[in-house]
Amino acid sequence: MNLIIPCIFLLFFSISNYLVVEGASCNCSSPFTVATFNTEQIFTASNQNQRLNATVDFFQQPPQQDIDVLCLQELWDPNQRDAVIAALNSTYPFSYHAPKFAQKCNGCTTNEITPLRQCLDDHNCFDNPLSALGCLLDECRTELEDTSLTCQNCLDIDHFSFHELRDQFNKCLSDQQSGNCTYLFGGWSDNLLLSKFPLENTDFLLYANSPLAEWTVLYAQVNVSTFSVPANIFCTHLSARIPIVNTASANAAQIRQLIDYIGTKVTNKTEPTFVMGDFNAGPAVDGLDGTRPENFMIFVDSGYESVLLGANETVCTYCGSTNPLASKSTKEDWMIDHIFVSSEQQVCLVNATRFADSNDIVKLSNGNSSPLSDHYAIRATFCEGPFNLTLH
Repeated sequence: MNLIIPCIFLLFFSISNYLVVEGASCNCSSPFTVATFNTEQIFTASNQNQRLNATVDFFQQPPQQDIDVLCLQELWDPNQRDAVIAALNSTYPFSYHAPKFAQKCNGCTTNEITPLRQCLDDHNCFDNPLSALGCLLDECRTELEDTSLTCQNCLDIDHFSFHELRDQFNKCLSDQQSGNCTYLFGGWSDNLLLSKFPLENTDFLLYANSPLAEWTVLYAQVNVSTFSVPANIFCTHLSARIPIVNTASANAAQIRQLIDYIGTKVTNKTEPTFVMGDFNAGPAVDGLDGTRPENFMIFVDSGYESVLLGANETVCTYCGSTNPLASKSTKEDWMIDHIFVSSEQQVCLVNATRFADSNDIVKLSNGNSSPLSDHYAIRATFCEGPFNLTLH
């Protein structure tokens, strides 16, 4: 059907479970396509190797081979990351990721950890490891939130069984003295940028507010025939929901840092600029359950529009009601993966697509099926031309 919105006619249709939003007023001989996908390769996830192998196979198939630049998240393990780079090298000969960061977590002081440990003892939270996390959150959340972010990073309570937590407390007290406390993933961040074209002027930003892990944004420029000037590419992953840490404020701070960082790289706001990744923030509109919608609006209010939302189409990318991997965390439907463009750019949308959204892409060794990830991917194709999305 045809849907009329200001300045543009959009056509909506579905092909093989792929939702496509087309801008009929935008076309060119050499369009430019970008995509973002969170691979869910965090160590707590199930069937990691089988899903990662299927992901590599998926992006080698013809329907995906017109993607020019691919932003991947949650490749924390450098061995996994390097394997993906090697496997996709024939399609994407150019890649970029941030270096390994020096460890900087300093553990916990006696003054901040003693009230938390006393609270856990007073409520017998150590007695049953299976219910310990619930006991912590129900009875000792205030004491936990009173500890510093570096202490929470060291304790990493969400990933330690509670029968080991007393030892972890002692370790973090020792680390405060020695400076040996480490983030998760050994100082590696998780973003990987893959491209058919040389990645020039590469750079990265390590967000100052980084709960539990090294959260970054990657930057590069690509020269493509679509545009008369180099295109700016930003690939990021912002802090996720973590039960023990107030990450909403960290997420908001990261978004503000991202806005400032873009400003240092994009001096002419009409330049083609694509900001993509897992923002862990999304709007509450038209059937979507918002998650940190106020943080999402910080970025939108800076002049950027998420392409699917800007095309007046709302679709979840983290779909707790339908994706069996996502439903382990929530039953809500969130749009948290985004490709953003600015209204000041000379860029128009040809089409935007949610893809990799079948729940049986992966054939597991036990005979069951699985989606590639707890996230679905999105892609968008652009030409040089007048901005043609609806602003929110």
